[in-house]
Amino acid sequence: MARLKHPLAKAVAQAMRTPGNFHAKVRMVASHLLRHTDDEEAVIECLYAAASKVKRRRMSRSEITNVVRWLKEGPGRSVPGERKARAPKERPVDPAFVAEVDAIGWSVEKMRAKSEPVPESPSEVLASLYKDDPWLCVGWRVHEFTSRRLSEWQSMDLSGYERVCPNPFREPFLTKEDGSTSFKCNELVHYRKYLIIEFDEGTHDQQATRLGWLGKRFPMVMVVDSGNTSLHGWFRADHASLTRQRLFFEVALSLGADRAMWTISQFSRLPAGTNAATGRKQEVVFLHTPNAFVI
Repeated sequence: MARLKHPLAKAVAQAMRTPGNFHAKVRMVASHLLRHTDDEEAVIECLYAAASKVKRRRMSRSEITNVVRWLKEGPGRSVPGERKARAPKERPVDPAFVAEVDAIGWSVEKMRAKSEPVPESPSEVLASLYKDDPWLCVGWRVHEFTSRRLSEWQSMDLSGYERVCPNPFREPFLTKEDGSTSFKCNELVHYRKYLIIEFDEGTHDQQATRLGWLGKRFPMVMVVDSGNTSLHGWFRADHASLTRQRLFFEVALSLGADRAMWTISQFSRLPAGTNAATGRKQEVVFLHTPNAFVI
């Protein structure tokens, strides 16, 4: 088969512009092209030319390359997820407990004073939190995201992005048994590296106090200002059993933590990114990277 040129790319772009999940359409077209040629580079070239014509979603050549290579390795397979942890029990907020912890009187400024120097760019912060070169899912917005190797993210300016899944993925996407494709789901997560604790209620100083108190029970690695009303505490979890993770999270729930953050594929705020709603930087107010690797 001759190398695929732009006339075919125009037809492919038209298919991509139709309503529906953009990633799924890229996968569908890539799968169709691979049935007609073994020329991997030609397929990548055609898909990239087509994707560049679709204005509603930016897609890099490396993303397309990942899609094509994963399809060639076996599009029908599914990746087993880790054993599911029992969900935390419903723990209503305990006002007396909250008042007792808040009385400790820690503050954001005290937290900053105890922090190590914080890198300025989101990619540099991420590089300090993970070993090796994991797949990380990063979002421009909550519904606009993709997964790349950390080394790829390091070459990009992520200052305008706002979301990240703190837990590394096994691969960039998952083809399920029914033929559908998922680009962000619990089954894609390799393991729980971090537990994120977020408080929507209370002042930032009160939230900092609660996170600091929890940091005496689980290693606290980072605290990120959401650029709005909440602080997000990143606690290392891969050193602990699933039972210990759950019990720790239940204590956080009794202090008013957001239950949604237990979901292993849940987005958190990208450190040093930008909150799209407020335009404010998602400042890292505390960072202690030794806790990310050494217990």
